[in-house]
Amino acid sequence: MKVNWNEKYTTIAVYTFIVLAAAILLLLLLLNVPVAFSAIGKFLSIINPFLWGFAIAYVLNRPIRFFETKVFFFFNRKKPHPKFIKCLSIGVVYILFIASAIGLILIIIPELSDSITNFTNNLPHYITDLNTWWQGVIDNLGLQEFINEEISLDNILLTVVDYLKSVAPVLATASIEFTVKAITSIGNSVIALISGIYMLASKDKFILQTKKSAFAIFPKKFAESCVQLTRESNNIFSSYISGKLLEALLVAIIYFIFMNILGIPYALLISTIMGVAEIIPFVGPFIGAVPSAILLFLVEPKFSLWFILMSLVLQQVDGQILAPRIFSGTTGLTAFWVIFAIILGGGLFGVPGMIIGIPMFAVLYSIIREFINYRLEKRKLSTDAEDYRSDINV
Repeated sequence: MKVNWNEKYTTIAVYTFIVLAAAILLLLLLLNVPVAFSAIGKFLSIINPFLWGFAIAYVLNRPIRFFETKVFFFFNRKKPHPKFIKCLSIGVVYILFIASAIGLILIIIPELSDSITNFTNNLPHYITDLNTWWQGVIDNLGLQEFINEEISLDNILLTVVDYLKSVAPVLATASIEFTVKAITSIGNSVIALISGIYMLASKDKFILQTKKSAFAIFPKKFAESCVQLTRESNNIFSSYISGKLLEALLVAIIYFIFMNILGIPYALLISTIMGVAEIIPFVGPFIGAVPSAILLFLVEPKFSLWFILMSLVLQQVDGQILAPRIFSGTTGLTAFWVIFAIILGGGLFGVPGMIIGIPMFAVLYSIIREFINYRLEKRKLSTDAEDYRSDINV
């Protein structure tokens, strides 16, 4: 039997079924919250490689579009070859991406290994110098009578060593689990890279199918609004993520240059840490600076002091010069809403929530702003906030 979807009562029946199914599903979720969250967590763990593949494809989409339109455009001069250009662009960008990742690993791993080796070999010397410095501080400030003789750096370090010996079996088990997770992560990374290629190659088809489904399910005006919202959200997210990665790269390069100029050790390792930490908005620089300052303090307290002063200056440069130029007009959020979005996103989803919290909140902010402006225009009122300024001081 052929169903006539244009019939009024058929449409009402379909919408009624969808609403009832959604209500029943919501009721089942509310009655079985732990089971529902467990099922959702298991489902997300299964599709985790594909989520990472989508993230890789989304990040690389802009560079691929650049190669399509700016680099390989000459293939379209005589005869269009859109599929060939897309495949070529995806291949080039993926090669550059994988080569950059491998190059970064090959640079960081030896540097990290040398840093750990040097730190381990020089640890007794560091402890001796640090203990001498500590005793000098106590003597200069006249704090001998207030400091218990048992409270010394040597005793503290001995306590730490004894504790590490007691938890050695736990650390061994954890190392085995870490190895298994590392092998699993390598497999998931390969799946993510491959799925990202398929997503990028079929991107246009996925977009057309999604738009087709939206216009088939929802009223035309609502579907057009959804398409427009998706387009604006994509602009906000892609601009923000691209800008954040660029900012992280520039911060790492600046730290590396200035640390070498000042003669601060572990320049490559610490600049990489600061660059990666910069991806986390607002609190990222503090997360990266604290362990770096502690490491430098163990080597030489003056290096830690120089690093802290340098970080304060460079963060001001980043906040006042780099960030405004990179993110100008990207989110449209004030400083208060940026902090609010970071705290809310971090509280709900952890570190990933802190990273994507700002663009997500920017989209929500844009939706609310458009809705308010629409309601004001419908009532023939001004949409300019300055027109609602009051002389009353609160």
